[in-house]
Amino acid sequence: MSCNNESIAQYERSILPKRTKELIQLVCNSIQSTYGIELKTYRENYVDYCYAETAAGKELTYGLGKGCNSKIGAYGECIEHLLLVLDCCEKKQIYFGQCKNYNFDTLLDHASKLNGFDELEFVKFDAYSEFDKEVYIPHCLVNHNYYNNKAELSEAEEFFTKYSTTSGTAFGATKIDAILHGTLELLERHYTSLLYLNLLGIDSDAHFSIVNPASFPLESKKIYSTIKERSVDLDVTTITLTNSDNISWFLTMCHNPSSREFLPKWGAGCSLNPHVALYRSLTECLQMVDSTRPDIAEEKIQYVIEEYPALAAVFFLDVDTLPLQNISFECSDIKTKKLMELKANEQLDVLFDTLQKSGRSLYYRELYNEHGYVVTSYATNTEKFFNVNHCMPSLPLRALDETLIKSELI
Repeated sequence: MSCNNESIAQYERSILPKRTKELIQLVCNSIQSTYGIELKTYRENYVDYCYAETAAGKELTYGLGKGCNSKIGAYGECIEHLLLVLDCCEKKQIYFGQCKNYNFDTLLDHASKLNGFDELEFVKFDAYSEFDKEVYIPHCLVNHNYYNNKAELSEAEEFFTKYSTTSGTAFGATKIDAILHGTLELLERHYTSLLYLNLLGIDSDAHFSIVNPASFPLESKKIYSTIKERSVDLDVTTITLTNSDNISWFLTMCHNPSSREFLPKWGAGCSLNPHVALYRSLTECLQMVDSTRPDIAEEKIQYVIEEYPALAAVFFLDVDTLPLQNISFECSDIKTKKLMELKANEQLDVLFDTLQKSGRSLYYRELYNEHGYVVTSYATNTEKFFNVNHCMPSLPLRALDETLIKSELI
């Protein structure tokens, strides 16, 4: 049993595209009437773009769309980014010193011992589980826009510059959809971080394999062929994590393994459904191949490599140095049918149960809930080493806590 474009695009969503478009228009109207910011779109080189523009014509942020319903994706990503920008411009409910014990999260526990931690601005995250209490997380960790125009930093703020991110923030027509997508993005970054650690020779307990493209399902095979057509003389490689529990992760990259002239273009995908995760990694890769927007981080990478030569293996994704097996894509018809029947809330429950079994907890914060939702998810003790990709010198969690116990979630 295979999945078509429409079923893949609709997976992890509770509302049909027609209604989602109506909600997005309401969100755009609300943003324009409240802030005077207009969301505009254009299509270039096969990619849909959506950007937020002030009345004075200044672009604040943008989003890209790929795959089926790509314009919806571009709007959703732009709305996410814009709400994060506005989150640091508006007055919000800020807390100070609400939580004294952060032993539930290695990163926060380490930071709580640094000077200036108690003076940080904290934002409240609600627990996804009815049995857990809300937590208060430093605003600077979950929204890197916090650092815009920040002149002086405390020791704690300086520490969080290495881990600050907007990963985990997602737009959804329903709150469940938004939390689900935000959590999947966190896990995607978590597994990508484990790949980076493997590339640096650090045992991350994760096992990766190369996937034979001849075994791809039909829709993914089409995207793979398109990437090959638009990337003449380059290799296209897809790898997957083979020992994760319930969760599928794929990374597809377009690269020249014998050259250091150009950085690879790549995309990753994470889902309960292997068809969706693979397809997403391919469309993300294709989006990067086709994108005409410059990658700001690329300008810094050469300097970082000169300072830290070992990181070249991460930036150039030197997977040829890993002991990777070649495998075929496998997902039985029975498993595919069962996964496709899972509703968004049921998918989120499976993710939550998987996190709980590994000793992790899931929290979320609503940034917007008027016509749809923008939510930031936070899963405790997920690896954030991914930030080295943005030239941020982060350390893996085990470097912050040598007593960190191996968990079932690889």
